[in-house]
Amino acid sequence: MSTESQSTNVTEEETSVTEQVNASERLETEALAEPETELELDQVFEILKNQRRRYVLQYLNEVDDTVSMSDLAEEIAALENGKEVSQLSSSERKRVYVGLYQCHLPKMDSMGVVSFNKPRGLIERGPNAAVFDEYLESEPEDDGPAWHRIHAITAGASAVTLLVALLVQPFVAAPLVVLAGLLIVAANVGCSAAHYQWVRANGDEDDDGVGVAIGETSSA
Repeated sequence: MSTESQSTNVTEEETSVTEQVNASERLETEALAEPETELELDQVFEILKNQRRRYVLQYLNEVDDTVSMSDLAEEIAALENGKEVSQLSSSERKRVYVGLYQCHLPKMDSMGVVSFNKPRGLIERGPNAAVFDEYLESEPEDDGPAWHRIHAITAGASAVTLLVALLVQPFVAAPLVVLAGLLIVAANVGCSAAHYQWVRANGDEDDDGVGVAIGETSSA
């Protein structure tokens, strides 16, 4: 075979290899640029129907950055309990942390709503997060009852009731102090029960069967 023919064959082979490499690179670029599968309407409402998941979306919108599990759990626990973060108990933090870690964030991650790095405990907005922006913007702010105020009012009313009973008791035969005590207990138990049920209904409706893993919640 002549030198010219060999040169032509080598050139053709190089051109073929170059074309294959370019085609492969184009496919990779298109795959990376391809958006996450669009969510169905029922999937959108599946995410939005839960208050805790709405809190996640709202908080990630506000910070617009990667957040840690502990920070996210604290912020949501504060909203759910009507408290400042500094006033939260460890059980209130842990309860939200476990629900997010084992239930809500994996579900949101599977739909591309958030990006959840489970080993590192980091969360950020996912490729489908923008789908929910219009719903969150149009939704009136409703963080539920201001439970800290309700508990404060209940405590204040209890104190007033007991004081009145003590002042009036010397002038009546009925056991007003005992009756006042029973009324105070009933009012506080009722208030606490209502608060607990509200948190259960708005934060944990998808958390049934979620267990507490010691190793997973030690940083909560």
